[in-house]
This record gives sequence, structure tokens and C-alpha cells, in this order.
Amino acid sequence: MDRRGLDVRDVLEGLDLQHAVLVGGSMGANTIWSYVAQCGTERLAAAVTVDQTPKMLNTSDWPHGFYGYNEANRDTYFAERIPDTGMGTPIAKRGMRLVRLLRAMKGAEKGMTKGELALLHDHATRDWRPVIATADLPVLFVAGQDSEFWPASHAAACAVLAPVGESVVLADDGHAANIEQPKAFNEALLGFLPGA
Repeated sequence: MDRRGLDVRDVLEGLDLQHAVLVGGSMGANTIWSYVAQCGTERLAAAVTVDQTPKMLNTSDWPHGFYGYNEANRDTYFAERIPDTGMGTPIAKRGMRLVRLLRAMKGAEKGMTKGELALLHDHATRDWRPVIATADLPVLFVAGQDSEFWPASHAAACAVLAPVGESVVLADDGHAANIEQPKAFNEALLGFLPGA
């Protein structure tokens, strides 16, 4: 995750981007926090996270983590794959949402490599809440109402943590919020962006 944050830095600095709005879905959302933790917010105007809790591990002070992931299985839960939680809208009932998702995920069914699993473990064991609490930029936290991975309540909880935070929960939407409900996502994003 540290390297992912530095990759964002390399792009922003390499292109000399100023006042950038970072939008990250899933692990990409926490990549934003990795960047902010290491490099600050000087080059940023705002950030948008898409259906990603900043702390995947469920604890007494954070019940918005990955379904079924807790201290008892902290080091084994993601050892072989992303677990099927049985939550969210069943695949057979997703209609066009499923069609859009399958198109976007073409080729992803091959399984995860050792390196991808190591990254997933690093991602799963991080807690980005302290970074969010000190991020001095506007942040929109988007959640899919029917996310397969965590309760949508994470978005509102994050907005409370952030100095300048907003949240939105997209109805009839899963983890791939921007893919499953692109119109609703785009409306939320454009409504949030400064000067949009």
C-alpha cells in the first residue's frame, strides 16, 4: 500500500498536476489515504472514495469492516482469495448491473497471484482512519447500499471522521458502485466536485 501511494505521487509530480481530484474505488480509495499519509494534500483539491472502508478489520470501535473479518482470523481471512460473504444482492438478481460488472471484470477470473495476495493482506490490515481525520481537503465517501463486502454505514462514519467530509449511499448498488450504477455515481460525483 505504501508503494501504491508513492505511485500516485510519481504521477502527480511527473505531470506536475495541481488541484487534482483523486477518485479511488475499492483498494484505490485506500491508495488515496496512502498517498496523503506520505505526501500530504498540497497537490489535491478533493478526494472521492468509492465503496471502501478505511479499516477492513472489524473491532469494537469500528463495526464497518469486511463482513466476517476480525481479530480471530486477521492473518488468514484473505490468505487464498477474497472471501464470499454471502451479502449484497445475489448475482442472479442484478440485471444490467451484472452485465456492466462482468464487462468490466473480463479476464479477472484467473485467481490471485502470491504478490496480489500479499498486497490484499497489507490492504486488509491497515487502518487509514487517522489519516482521514487529519486530511485538510473535501472528501466524498460513496457507498453501495448492497455492497458485498461491508455495510454502507462506513461512508457516513468516515464523513464524521473527516474535517470536511460528505457521504452518499447509492441505492441498488454493490461494491463496484461506479460500474453498477454509473448514472447515480456520476451525479453524486459531479454534485460534489468544486466548480463542476
